[in-house]
Amino acid sequence: MSAPQASACVLPALQAEEDLLDTFYKLIWYTAPYRDQLLSLGFPLHPRLLMHYPTPASLLARPLPSHVDPACQRLAHELIDRLHFVPSECPAYWEMLGNAQMFFLWDEQGYENSLDALTCAATFSKTLIRADRHRNPYDGFTEVDGMTSISCHSVSDAQNGIQRFAELARQVKDAGIDKCYIIGTGPNLQLMRDHDFSDGYSIITTSLLGNRDFIARIQPRLVCIVDCVYQLGFTTYAQRVREELIPALYQYPRLQVFTRLQFAPLMRQSLPADLHDRIIACPMLGNVPFNADLLRGFYTRDIPNVLTIAMLPVAATLARTIEVMGCDGSPAPTRNVWDYAPGANYTGEMQILDIAHPAIRQRDNRAYLNQHNAQVAEVLSIIENGGCSVRSLTPSHIPALAHRHKAG
Repeated sequence: MSAPQASACVLPALQAEEDLLDTFYKLIWYTAPYRDQLLSLGFPLHPRLLMHYPTPASLLARPLPSHVDPACQRLAHELIDRLHFVPSECPAYWEMLGNAQMFFLWDEQGYENSLDALTCAATFSKTLIRADRHRNPYDGFTEVDGMTSISCHSVSDAQNGIQRFAELARQVKDAGIDKCYIIGTGPNLQLMRDHDFSDGYSIITTSLLGNRDFIARIQPRLVCIVDCVYQLGFTTYAQRVREELIPALYQYPRLQVFTRLQFAPLMRQSLPADLHDRIIACPMLGNVPFNADLLRGFYTRDIPNVLTIAMLPVAATLARTIEVMGCDGSPAPTRNVWDYAPGANYTGEMQILDIAHPAIRQRDNRAYLNQHNAQVAEVLSIIENGGCSVRSLTPSHIPALAHRHKAG
């Protein structure tokens, strides 16, 4: 059965150049993987703005905003026949609203105060997607979730994920490896710079890829990507992550990517075609028990941190001994929640995300930190009850890891 096709529209009408540029390139990035299902993407513009940007081609002729990955411009050219600028409050505008099945709400407050809301509410089949960078702290994720509804690849991506993970588990077993290293990027990771990793299977996040000397020592086998803003977003920040990831995948032929099932189309967009078979896309589900055996059931519980949603369940599936390092946690939330080891993350470029996704700063970091500490304790208890041993080789502010600290 083929996937459904849909027309999409931005709401409410765009009035300022800044909002047009940011909304345009963000939606290009998040909709391009679904081009075969996307019939059209409409942008209603105030007449004053339309005078400066009468067509999508006229916008593409202007300089790209400094925080936007240049790949977005290439993708926009590829989608140009499906992109439409129309003047607001004219017959073409109302026709576009009537024909669209999906609406990206770039300004939720402006939408609620407009006639557009009444028009859309009259048709129950409309899909409303929160795309307000100023009000939605999960901007980016909601766009991906919305586009997943018209994806034609979910079943095949899940099947490929099951097969690739099973093959990975077989390789680990055949190699006689029964230890997994989970390697975070906290400052205490420096304590492990002379550690010998040859007796285990190393799982990392993209934040570590910039530390090439340490990566060469680790020889990582799995990199976990569970975020579509920092890692798979449309900004130059995410571009830098991808520019570190791609050479690493070529340099380490056994390195694979473990990601959310709904991120698989974005991963393919982000990687050269000859690396697509290195993607292991796994369903990450809410309201399910924590799963410590991905071979018995290929899914993880959607817990909002890469350690608990991906690294620990994978490690518990592949080995009986799990050694954690660099997962420092935090005694109190900082502006970026965590501190990082030298050479890890790109904290000097965080202002890029402040421009593209300012609502991220609305997240309650203290509540998130408390929730994370509790979830790590719950997950480690489940894993150990299943027969695994877990220890932290470096000090940690996460209580459950601090209790399991034993210097390596």
